[in-house]
Amino acid sequence: MGHPAAIDTRTGAPRWFGAQLLDIVVGGGQLYAYDAGGSGALLVLDTQGGHARRALHPVLDPAAYWPSVRAIAGRSLIVAGTYFGYAAVDADTGAVRWQLPSMHFSGTNFAAIGNGVAYVASNTGFDAVDIASGTVLWTWPSATPPLFDMLV
Repeated sequence: MGHPAAIDTRTGAPRWFGAQLLDIVVGGGQLYAYDAGGSGALLVLDTQGGHARRALHPVLDPAAYWPSVRAIAGRSLIVAGTYFGYAAVDADTGAVRWQLPSMHFSGTNFAAIGNGVAYVASNTGFDAVDIASGTVLWTWPSATPPLFDMLV
C-alpha cells in the first residue's frame, strides 16, 4: 500500500503524487489500482496527472475484500482477493469475465502474464489460467503456497 508518484525521467522533478492506493499496474497509458482509501473501487487513473478517470465496481462472489490488481493483459485486469480467488475484470466496464474460486488463491496473490496465460499462485501450487476463458490449463502442485515472485 502506498501513494503513487510520477517523476519526470529527464529532470527527476516530481510531476504528481496520488492518494493511497494498493497494487498499481500500468497498461494502455493508464494506471489501475485498488482504492485503499475507502471506496473499495478499482480505479482507472491517467498517467499525466494521476487523476481518477473512472471507478470500476466489479461484482464478485462473494464480495471482494481488497480486490488487488495483479496484472493487465489486453483489456483484462487480473485481480485477486481473499474471499473470491482470482478473476478477470474488463478494464473498461468493470464486468467480470471469469472468476476462479478461493481455492485458487494464496496469501501471496501474484500473477504473471505470458502468451495469453495468467500464471497465478494458488493454495495448491501454481495454476496456468487461460485469460480469455478462465480455464485452468494445468496446475504445478506444491505442498505449500509459493512464497516467491514469478517471471514468465
